[in-house]
Amino acid sequence: MKQINNKTLIVIIAVLLVSNLVLLGMGLRVFPRKKGPREMRSPTEFMTRELQLNKDQAAKFTAMWEENKQTNKPLYDSLKLYRADLYNRLKTGSQPDSLAIRLADRIGEFEKQVVLNNNIHFGKVRAICSPEQQIKLDTVILKMGNRRR
Repeated sequence: MKQINNKTLIVIIAVLLVSNLVLLGMGLRVFPRKKGPREMRSPTEFMTRELQLNKDQAAKFTAMWEENKQTNKPLYDSLKLYRADLYNRLKTGSQPDSLAIRLADRIGEFEKQVVLNNNIHFGKVRAICSPEQQIKLDTVILKMGNRRR
C-alpha cells in the first residue's frame, strides 16, 4: 500500500472541511430556523408593524384587541368543552345521531358568534385606520382567514 504524505492529507481534509461548511451554509439558507416562543411577536405587535400604526392607533388597537379577546374567551372555552364532549362520546360506542347533530349545531353556534365578534372587532379597527392602512388591513385579514385552509 502506498503511503500518502502529510501535505496531501491536509489538502484533502481542508477540501472536505470547506465543502461541509458550504453545504451547512446552504442548508441554513434553504431551511431557515423557525422562531422560538421568545422570538414570536404578540398579535398587537404584529398588527402595529404590518399596518404601520402610530402610537395612538396602537394603543387603541391594543385596547380593542384585549376587549375582543375577553369577549371571545368564554366562547372558545365552550367550544373546547363541546368538542371534547362530542369526541369523548366516540369512546362509548354507538350513540344516537341526534345527539351528535345537537352537539355539532351547538359548536356551530359558538363558531358563528366568534366570527361575528371578530367581524365587529375588525370593523372597529378599520375605523381607526387611514385609507392606506385599511388596504393593508384588508390584506392581513384575508391572509388570516386563509391560514388554516
